[in-house]
Amino acid sequence: MYKRLFSIYVLLCIWNLVALVFICAVTIHASYLMCAIGTARTFLNQVSAVPHSPWNSALLALGCYLTLIVILFYKRLHLPQHANIKWIAVALEVVLAITILMALDMGYSGILLLIVIDLMTGIQAQEKRLTLLAISLILYIFADYNIVSLQIPMISFQQYLIGYSNALQNLLLGIRSAFSSVDLILFLLYVLLLMRTQQKETQRIRMLNERVNHANEKLKQMNTQLLDYAKKTEKIAEMRERNRLAREIHDTIGHALTGISAGIDACITMVDISPENTKQQLARISVVARQGIKDVRRSVTKLRPDVLETLPLEDALRQMVAETGTATQTAISCDNQAGPLHFDPDEEDTVYRVVQESITNAIRHGGAKQIFVTLTRKEKWLTLTVRDTGVGCAYIQKGFGLQHMEERVALLGGNISYNSGNGFTVIANIPIRWGEQG
Repeated sequence: MYKRLFSIYVLLCIWNLVALVFICAVTIHASYLMCAIGTARTFLNQVSAVPHSPWNSALLALGCYLTLIVILFYKRLHLPQHANIKWIAVALEVVLAITILMALDMGYSGILLLIVIDLMTGIQAQEKRLTLLAISLILYIFADYNIVSLQIPMISFQQYLIGYSNALQNLLLGIRSAFSSVDLILFLLYVLLLMRTQQKETQRIRMLNERVNHANEKLKQMNTQLLDYAKKTEKIAEMRERNRLAREIHDTIGHALTGISAGIDACITMVDISPENTKQQLARISVVARQGIKDVRRSVTKLRPDVLETLPLEDALRQMVAETGTATQTAISCDNQAGPLHFDPDEEDTVYRVVQESITNAIRHGGAKQIFVTLTRKEKWLTLTVRDTGVGCAYIQKGFGLQHMEERVALLGGNISYNSGNGFTVIANIPIRWGEQG
């Protein structure tokens, strides 16, 4: 659409240039013809003003028109933003147009339409364009020789044709009228196309605004949903962290207190029989208590068993088994048939806590004197078995320890099963990434 507007504008500029060349050429030729055939005296007696040099008038009109075209196209291509520059350019355009009209003695007023188009193109409001169009058409009508010559003495284009025959005069006048008519038609076509383009642009902008508003509404809804989701996620994370803290505290404090409790019971039994052994047993209980305190502090700060920070998993398991067995007078063995235990931190934590909780439950609830810890591997799966020779139980009631042990294993995608025949057995199947060995 804008290409069509520009094409009509270029055509209008060319058409006005051709019209000016025609009028200047006819005026110059008619002046020389009157001198040649001796009708110059008759011409001077008929006109009310002294004629200017036809060549000077033609050069002035054409020079001003070319300057006007340069300004118009420069404005259209570069679109000056400063308001003062725009108004200076408009004032210069008006001065050039008036100079052209006066140089031609109002013989052709189509130049005004170019300035009107330039002004209308810079106006966005439809109402202002219509007002400017109405004012421009009125000025175009009154910018006529018959009206202006009443105030300013001029020589009409028709008076220059006195040396031609009537038929030729009518032809030349008809050509000039055709130039004016076509010029007006091109102007109206440009205006209609400009208004139609502006109307479509307005509709497009309105549609874009509606889409933006619709997108903003959707964005508000999504933001509300996102806030709700964030709150829910925060609550879930808080709940998971609370459960994790509870598991850590249960595993550290529960395990340590179970060992201490069983050790104290042993001391009570043998204090009268062997005070020296009792002292040794109390020393072992003191070591377990201090380790428990260290684990509690570590759990609060980093939620990871302190021993796993300094020892490999297998060594940490054997140390826990040895210390717990010594403190509680329980025979605990650890048999690793899975090979090197190269696990990620979350996997190490889970294996360590499952063994720890299972041993604690075997001593506390089962009264076990023998506990067997076995680790086996099949492909990517680690099977952890903790079997004791305690009293077992007919009905397994899952307490806090068992529930958290199951949660730890489930987070890794594994599962836990129990067997209460001939003591109690915990079997944990955990999918392991196996670190560098996988």
